[in-house]
Amino acid sequence: MAERTEPIFFLPDRSVQAAAHSRMADFSDPDCGPLPPDDPAAARFMDCPYKAKGSRVWHERGQLADIEFEHWRSFLPQDDEGVVPLNRQTAMELALLHSRDYQTQVEGVYLQALPVSLQRFQFDAQWTGGAGLAFLQRGGHTAGSTRTLSLTDGLGVSKRFATGGQLLADFSNAMTWEYNGGVSSAASVLSFQFLQPLMRRAFREVQLEPLTQAERNLLYSVRDFARFRRTFFVSTVGTNGYLGLLAVAQAIRNEEANLESLRRNLEEHIALYETNQASQFQVDQVYQEYAQGRLSLMRAQATYNTELDRYKLQLGLPSTLHVKLNSEELKQFELNDPRLEKLTDRNDATRIGLLQFSEDELPSMSELRPFYAECEAMLDLIPELTSEVKSELETWTARLKADTERTSGDPDDEASVERQRELELAERLTKVISEILAEFPADVEQLETARTAIDADKPLLAWEALNLLCGDQLRERLDSLFVVQTQVRVYLIQTKPVEISEDTAIWLAENNRLDLKNQQGRVVDAYRRTEVAADLLEADLDLVLGADLGTDPGRINPLRFDSSASTLRAGLQFDGPLNRMAERNDYRASQIEYQRARRNYMAARDSILFDVRKILRNLNLNRFSFEISRQQLITAARQVEQAQIDLRNAEQSDSNLTRNLLQALQSLLQARNSLIASWVSYETSRMQLHQALGILQVDDSGSWINDGQTFDNFLDINDAPLGFERELDPGLDGDASGDEEVPVL
Repeated sequence: MAERTEPIFFLPDRSVQAAAHSRMADFSDPDCGPLPPDDPAAARFMDCPYKAKGSRVWHERGQLADIEFEHWRSFLPQDDEGVVPLNRQTAMELALLHSRDYQTQVEGVYLQALPVSLQRFQFDAQWTGGAGLAFLQRGGHTAGSTRTLSLTDGLGVSKRFATGGQLLADFSNAMTWEYNGGVSSAASVLSFQFLQPLMRRAFREVQLEPLTQAERNLLYSVRDFARFRRTFFVSTVGTNGYLGLLAVAQAIRNEEANLESLRRNLEEHIALYETNQASQFQVDQVYQEYAQGRLSLMRAQATYNTELDRYKLQLGLPSTLHVKLNSEELKQFELNDPRLEKLTDRNDATRIGLLQFSEDELPSMSELRPFYAECEAMLDLIPELTSEVKSELETWTARLKADTERTSGDPDDEASVERQRELELAERLTKVISEILAEFPADVEQLETARTAIDADKPLLAWEALNLLCGDQLRERLDSLFVVQTQVRVYLIQTKPVEISEDTAIWLAENNRLDLKNQQGRVVDAYRRTEVAADLLEADLDLVLGADLGTDPGRINPLRFDSSASTLRAGLQFDGPLNRMAERNDYRASQIEYQRARRNYMAARDSILFDVRKILRNLNLNRFSFEISRQQLITAARQVEQAQIDLRNAEQSDSNLTRNLLQALQSLLQARNSLIASWVSYETSRMQLHQALGILQVDDSGSWINDGQTFDNFLDINDAPLGFERELDPGLDGDASGDEEVPVL
């Protein structure tokens, strides 16, 4: 494998056996290890196959308690509670360590290397040797009986040459002792034989073909493994892996947030119903939606648990293992500060508490003071939260201005128009923040009115002031902060841009895709096989040379060679091609296979270019879909705010307003789910594009190490880690001329 590792990809140096801390590790002796546990029904046929008694050797080696060893659990990156936290890095590390598919791929490369060692061995000097001892008695104990002891031994060597010649050398010795007559004999022969085909099966193109094909097959296997590592990364981290789990986890958060909103609205509608400000039908509307929200949350949780179990199996881990998804990457999808959400809950609870009273049933001073204290505490948090939202807004505005200055160009360009729209939105949101800060003194004044009324023992005035403060003023400020922060944080979510032309992408794929290189090599393999098949149509004409050097038969000396006992041979052997029907068919078949290989290469190239073009389209669609999801979420947040305002300002109960609010909440939930789904799709498309271009590089731990690099790095001869061999076609890139050298990856 080391001989075939190319600069275009990286392969870790590892043994074919699973690591000692892997789930697949086997600590038993690989040669004569203990017997693994057997199926009881099948074990009967090993102990007694048919009428024969089974061998005892299997049980004498010992018995394993289980097929799987449990040592690997102690090496898991568990926390204090025994839970394995999962992020991109740990997911890849666990997959490389425990994935059965990955281990099978490693073994496949190793198995492909075994034929290479055999074919190389065929051209090495091969030694043979042996000895034999035999005792022979004739006639029993009669007078004419004989008893002899014979000792034979031999040593030989053979050498195969690339031209088809084969040299054999053998030394054999025989010694005999006869006990009756005391006669002894010894004879040795040193033989040489050389065979050289002159026509059929002769010369390098035929004799080296098995070795050549084995060497090339190993190269193909190494490349396939390198490409598998890239595909393995995308499948482990992409939509069908870690990022897909993130999307499901975020969907649960969205369902929880939606359910919380429905709960608050249900409690508010119940309170309004008790004061005759809402109808029973409106309460039923909200309750049905709340019940449906609980069901949706349960479904999302069940889906998440199922997908998490499936992902554990994908990593090679049992589904019963306790793992926890690291939600760090989901923080950017936390569109509102949890403190703001808690403050909204507190304000709603305070307002619902105040709605329990009326002008006819006013609260006592002791009942009003806790409401006043809660309003005072909530009011103290408004400036802090407003400042935080303002800071986030300033961060987003600064980024917009920097992007505008960096990419200033055609003002009518779509990207420029979009940035201008975002700048205008930022300005509007800045005005909203300013209005919230400007209206804060009025809130303080309203709170002071309530305090003065309480001190003056005027419950009606205090109750009305607190009810106005919680029901209108604070709620309006919190709703405005909620919408502003949602819009700001939506735009703070960043995606890594991908800027590459279709021509450049196609050029990169043609020069970097390992599977296309393999397919191109197989065309040449098929071409060579036609020549080998054609060689078998020829006649057999072999040159045969031989020599036997024997010892002097008159002396008992196994090393005394004598010319009288030696022979020399030389000759030609010819076999005419009178019957070559089978070879003719093989030759015609090899020609057809060559044409098929050519078509397969063209089909592979077309398929790769098709994939590249499709991924580029999907990438653009996913990026645009993500931007649309931003707008939809912002619109949905505004609809929720407006629906709440309409419902709050209604002078009489109106089920249409309740329905509008519920529909707005459902639209907000769908927009949140669409946002995370489009982000995951875009991130996966980025990985798939690098994979399709053949430039996705993963390190020893399986991590993507060239994420974020521009594609220019793969075209710069000073930065690219690869060699460059030809010029780019003039028509491939609009900026490239026919005389300009462009590096090839």
